Amino acid sequence: MSVLSTATFKRVKEALSAKLGRSDIMAARFVFKQAGTYVSYKDGDAIGDRRKINILGGEDLKPAPGMKPQITLEEALQMQRDLAEGFGKSEFQQKLSELESNYGQSRQFLRERQMLFLTVQKVVLPKYGFDGNPKGVYDMMQAFNAFSYNQEFNMQGGYLNALLRLDDVPPQGEQPPETGEQPPDSADASPKPQSEAVEQVSEPEDVEVTVRHAIDEDQEITITVASTANMKHVKDALASALKRPDVSSKGRLVRRVGSSGTFSSFTDKEKLGNRRNLLIAGIDNLRSAEDAMLPLEAESKKIQSTKEIELTLDQALSMQSELYKGFSDEGFQKQLKELETKHSKSSRDFVTERTQLFLSVQSVVLPKYGFEGTQKGVVLMLNAF
Repeated sequence: MSVLSTATFKRVKEALSAKLGRSDIMAARFVFKQAGTYVSYKDGDAIGDRRKINILGGEDLKPAPGMKPQITLEEALQMQRDLAEGFGKSEFQQKLSELESNYGQSRQFLRERQMLFLTVQKVVLPKYGFDGNPKGVYDMMQAFNAFSYNQEFNMQGGYLNALLRLDDVPPQGEQPPETGEQPPDSADASPKPQSEAVEQVSEPEDVEVTVRHAIDEDQEITITVASTANMKHVKDALASALKRPDVSSKGRLVRRVGSSGTFSSFTDKEKLGNRRNLLIAGIDNLRSAEDAMLPLEAESKKIQSTKEIELTLDQALSMQSELYKGFSDEGFQKQLKELETKHSKSSRDFVTERTQLFLSVQSVVLPKYGFEGTQKGVVLMLNAF
């Protein structure tokens, strides 16, 4: 919770009592440990530089029954950071990848994923007065609605979505909603109209998909795949069209997270659904083998002569933090809004100028970690990630 820096301990108790909706908190005591025993602060003492305080005299710090927790903007931002720390751990990310591999986008996957999310949420949410269960998560999301106006809050929310791989909603029809109703037994099911039966057994149709390079969106190619294709099928079709096997083995179909220049990957098993425009990372360009044989050979020799850059998890997190700080800068956000006003988001000019704007931050941060401050450096950074 938030209080003035000049507040006394009594004022802190009053704020805590109001936050939890519990008058009994006023009878509690703020204490510190000394020689193995607890010593009470006086109500009239100032809190000074203390930012963590122990309390005695109350059974718990849960809100009164029916009282929903209230949080300030600063508390919401800190809660986001605490959640991001838990969701960003390698063990959590590994378990999430295993769930995606084992269950695809099935209902079982959704249930298992919710339980995995709760392993972090049940630790973080109680620190801010929320229950560490699905109801607490719902109450947290309701409380978060009050801060949708804040730019930093929205950017941190985008980062959380990226960590949880929630930044793209499945197309309609790809994932049926859970209604709680059981499908009827075949013996009791009513016969379906003939037209519906024909639709169910009809052959998948061919659809055109435009794939653009994630860093240089001026590079694009349109391919044809089946409407039932998954992302692996799309990569294979793209590799075949370009006659480049590396597209399938090294390429990653990605989606952009927010406006910060960050990407998260689709899984190979994820369905194409209604998506008709995709981005790809992990490869230098979208040139075909025939059209760019000599430049590719020259680039290959250049890359071979360069030592591959590897990042530790701490380095990757530090780099993300620096990029986040740069992208959050008021001047950067102002320029981004000006671009959005000046150009349509679907125009080539917007994409080109936005890429250059991203590089104004990336060109400063990337060299600190051994990458070039160029589009090529951004590609290599994404590969290292």
